[in-house]
Amino acid sequence: MRGWPGHHRVEAAVRSETKRVHDAHAGDYEGAMGVVRQSLAELDAARAHRGEIVVPGVVRAAHERIDNGLARAAAAATAVYKALFEAAGGTYHAESDPDVALWKRHMNTALTLRSQHQLSQLDDEVGLQAGAHPRTRAAFGPHQAGVDYDVDLDASTSA
Repeated sequence: MRGWPGHHRVEAAVRSETKRVHDAHAGDYEGAMGVVRQSLAELDAARAHRGEIVVPGVVRAAHERIDNGLARAAAAATAVYKALFEAAGGTYHAESDPDVALWKRHMNTALTLRSQHQLSQLDDEVGLQAGAHPRTRAAFGPHQAGVDYDVDLDASTSA
């Protein structure tokens, strides 16, 4: 309903609020992902020095920082995505907006990485308690019924 009194003021207010949310949370997202990257490097270093007495505490602290960072990144990306989605005018208009798509990817990436990290954290915790480094789920890659094929041609022809 364009043309009603005050329409331009409302649009300007929405744009202003969207910019404010974007600016505030985009920095939060980048900062959180920076903490995640740094903590991942610390975690890799701690894993390389297994067996030292201080390592379990270092591993747990790194996991906690990574999890908190990914949670903050997901929350920031979600806030920006929602603001951009609303400013775009809902589903129909948001589908073609590249900024909305970008922040939706950021949001999904942070949520996916957090889920994967939580599985990795569980594997590390089991390893710390058992005193050994177990094979992680990540070593096997994703599996789906009916998709995994035996690619060893020699084994399949000799059977």
